[in-house]
Amino acid sequence: LPLTKRMAHAVLQAPETSTITEALRYGQVVGWTGSPGLARAVNASRLGRSFAEEVFWSTVIPFLARNESKIPSDWVRSIIDYLHHQRFEHQDVVVADGSLGSGPPAEPNLSMKSRSLPKLMRQVDRWRKAWSVDFEPAKDPEDHGSRRLEYLYLETEDERTGKLLVWTIQELSTARSLANEGQAMSHCLSSKAVSLSTTSVWSVQVRDGRRSHRVMTVAIDINNRYVTQARGRFNANPDRHVDGPQLNPEHGGGDRLKGRLSPREQELLSQSHRILRLWLDREKIAYSKLDL
Repeated sequence: LPLTKRMAHAVLQAPETSTITEALRYGQVVGWTGSPGLARAVNASRLGRSFAEEVFWSTVIPFLARNESKIPSDWVRSIIDYLHHQRFEHQDVVVADGSLGSGPPAEPNLSMKSRSLPKLMRQVDRWRKAWSVDFEPAKDPEDHGSRRLEYLYLETEDERTGKLLVWTIQELSTARSLANEGQAMSHCLSSKAVSLSTTSVWSVQVRDGRRSHRVMTVAIDINNRYVTQARGRFNANPDRHVDGPQLNPEHGGGDRLKGRLSPREQELLSQSHRILRLWLDREKIAYSKLDL
C-alpha cells in the first residue's frame, strides 16, 4: 500500500487494538483528510481486512474523505459493499440447463472519476432495498465485541494438481444472498436462519483457475460460538470426506442428497474442510461435540 509521509504518520496514531491492515487503512484515510470516525467506518467494511483490488479502492478513499460531511457514517460500509458488488462480484445467471451459473460483474469498468455523490447514494439506497431485505446498518467495530467474525482470504496449493486455489469465507448477511446460496447449492438452509439474531451464515468459496465454486455453507450460533451446521452442495455432509475433527454436531443430518457431487466437487469439499477449520480456530468457534 503506497503511503505518503502524512499517511505514514497517521498509521502510528491508529487505535492500539488495530490489526496491521486496519492501521495502514487508518493512516490512508486520515492521510486523505478523513476523520478518525471515517477511518473506523472504513475499517468496519471489507477494506479493513484486505488490500485486494487496491488500485480501485485507492480512488474510493479520497472520494469518501472529500464527501465525509455529506455521508452518514452508517452508509460508508453500504457504499463500499455496493461498489464491490457492481465492479467485482460475478452475477448469478441462469444457464441453458436451468441451473445457476456465474456471469460477469454488473459494472466491471466502474470508476470514481466524476462520480456524483447524490446519484451514488440513490443507487446504494435502491441496491440496499433490493438485496438487503433484513439490512441493518453496520456498527462501529468497537461495539461488536465477541460477536464479530472476520472474512477469510487464503491462497493454497491444490492437493491434486498443485495449482493455485484462492479461498474465501464470507458472511451471507441478507435474505437475498442466502436465497442465492441455497439455490446454487441445492441444500436446505433457508432465509429463516438469518432472521434469527443468534445465527450467522457463511459461504466457503474457492477460485480454481478462472472458475469460482461455492463449496460449503456454514451456520454458526454467534452467541455460543459454535457451528450448528455445515453443508456442501446437495446437502452433502463434509465430515464424510475427511478423517479427524467433525464440523457437524452428532446426528446433524445431511444423509439424504438431492443430487450427486462431481469428482471435482468432492475434492474441493474435502479440501475445504481444512480451510474452514483453520478459520474457525482463528475465530475461536467450536466445531465439534465429538472428542476425537
